[in-house]
Amino acid sequence: TIQERNRITRDIHDIVGYTLTNTIMMLEAATDMMQRNPLGVEALIKATRENTQDGLEETRRALYKLREKTPERLKGMAAVIQMIKLFEKATKVKVTILWNNISWVFDEQINFIIFHGIQQGLINAFIHGKALHVVIHGEYKNSNLKISIKDEGIGCVTEEIKEGIGLKGLRERLEKIDGYYEAGNIFDGFLMTMYIPLSSLDDVFCEEMEIKDE
Repeated sequence: TIQERNRITRDIHDIVGYTLTNTIMMLEAATDMMQRNPLGVEALIKATRENTQDGLEETRRALYKLREKTPERLKGMAAVIQMIKLFEKATKVKVTILWNNISWVFDEQINFIIFHGIQQGLINAFIHGKALHVVIHGEYKNSNLKISIKDEGIGCVTEEIKEGIGLKGLRERLEKIDGYYEAGNIFDGFLMTMYIPLSSLDDVFCEEMEIKDE
């Protein structure tokens, strides 16, 4: 069906697209480093291999899911933090997370939207915004989980945001749970905000904290 084809397209874009983007960036960095710092190339190639292995494992999980046999994996913000550390290593972009007094884990659907929404925001900040710093801010407000991805890059060259496959897929996923996202230029960069409705506050809350890659 068309709906099933769209779902498969989104999943392939999220998993394979992100893996290949990181791999390309790492290989370009390795090529540049061969001239400036040959001793650092080995570590970068190792990181590239780890990125590719992670992408392979994610692809296998998608196949396992089709067979209703999904291996254990990190969930919620634990998975997000792992993804962010890899992104920082590949791009040298600093990412700061402010997760304000809300749960680290939700149900599978919301976990999925959070992960891929943040992932898409980071990719756009690096490729289109040329950003060197991104701040991810999560908070519970007006019965919504509000997640903003703000970068200090050059912003969008046009006022109207043109949706690619990634943003279109994010919008479709959010609409299924009566959520939505907003995106646009701000005075010092670009801001994308997701609004995810939550039916209850039964999740375990945690203290406000700042998470940085060490």
